[in-house]
Amino acid sequence: MIVEAKEKFYLPPEPTAPATRAGRKKVRGRGRLLAVLLVLAAFGLGLLWTYQSISLVLKGYELNRLKAEISTLQQANERLQLEVARLKSPEHVAQVATTRLGMVKPTPQDIRFLPSSEEEPVRVAQELAVPPEPSIEEHHPLWRAVAQAIQNWLEINPAQAAQR
Repeated sequence: MIVEAKEKFYLPPEPTAPATRAGRKKVRGRGRLLAVLLVLAAFGLGLLWTYQSISLVLKGYELNRLKAEISTLQQANERLQLEVARLKSPEHVAQVATTRLGMVKPTPQDIRFLPSSEEEPVRVAQELAVPPEPSIEEHHPLWRAVAQAIQNWLEINPAQAAQR
């Protein structure tokens, strides 16, 4: 005897293609849209990759150009440093002094050694006939008047000014 089961299990029917024409067009439209989107995404990624590759190549060219410029500037800097050293050399300074500036080398009679004590310079100055600095009284009266006006304007006592 066969007995029927008291509970029945419901199994949904397996999905099948839509039976209507509008349903089929809807599925096809989604598939086409997805395919177009995938093609566009692949195209965009290709453009991005190409842009990055070109940018990398251009940066490489710029780097090489800057390295060459640095090398050129370093060579110019070395040449200029050598030129500065040559121009600062005592031989070059002596040559310029004698040829361009009209200076002459001192003779042994022109060389004087001065003593180091404080009393000796006065005697040496007198021997060389170096005139002493003129005092304020020996100056022209106009300059004395100008100096007096400046002292009055600054309110400086003439005794204080003479000490300075």
